Amino acid sequence: MAKILNDNMAPTFDLFAAIQEAGRPFVALHKPDWEREGLGSFLFDRRLHLYSVRGAQPDVLRVVASKPSDWGYPRSSLKLVNALSHERASAEFQAVAGLFKRVKNITKGMDGSNGDLPAIRRALKEPAEIELADELQKRRDVIREAVDKGQYAAAIKELSAFHSPVDRFFTDVLVMADDEGLKRARLGLLTVLRDTVMDSFGDISEMAAETEKQA
Repeated sequence: MAKILNDNMAPTFDLFAAIQEAGRPFVALHKPDWEREGLGSFLFDRRLHLYSVRGAQPDVLRVVASKPSDWGYPRSSLKLVNALSHERASAEFQAVAGLFKRVKNITKGMDGSNGDLPAIRRALKEPAEIELADELQKRRDVIREAVDKGQYAAAIKELSAFHSPVDRFFTDVLVMADDEGLKRARLGLLTVLRDTVMDSFGDISEMAAETEKQA
């Protein structure tokens, strides 16, 4: 698929910082708060509209809109749009998105701030959950580094590798175990996975096949 737009622009350009700088001379008189007043979200909405006009599908736009850390960086969000648009027809990516829907649902309300993955791994018992913990330990920094560099295609390739271990986890492991410590560890593992995906790509469950969304 052709790229939605040309992404040849300054890689570190921060749109929101530019807006703040432009408004600095008026702060003393008006004390504007562009974020509260919605200027930032308005400009991002205009950008989403432009992506849509140029061919980006609604599910792709919903994913991009769910990643606020990119809102001030036009080039980063554009690269994400292009990468997701390329992958949206992939059965493997849709399968990963469907599994992420399950991960997100089961970890709803879970705080991921204390996600100590090595400690979580030590509490796990089943081969399938240990395998998932090892894959997450191996790949999450690779994903984050690729995302930081705007290399979303490479990041998505790493993400797709989670399909088999996550599928095996849900097949072989009872998350809500009677053992409270084990249950916390399993939920903690899924929460680290959820936060890794959300922080890197946004809510990719928006791109799951309709049958997966309804599951």
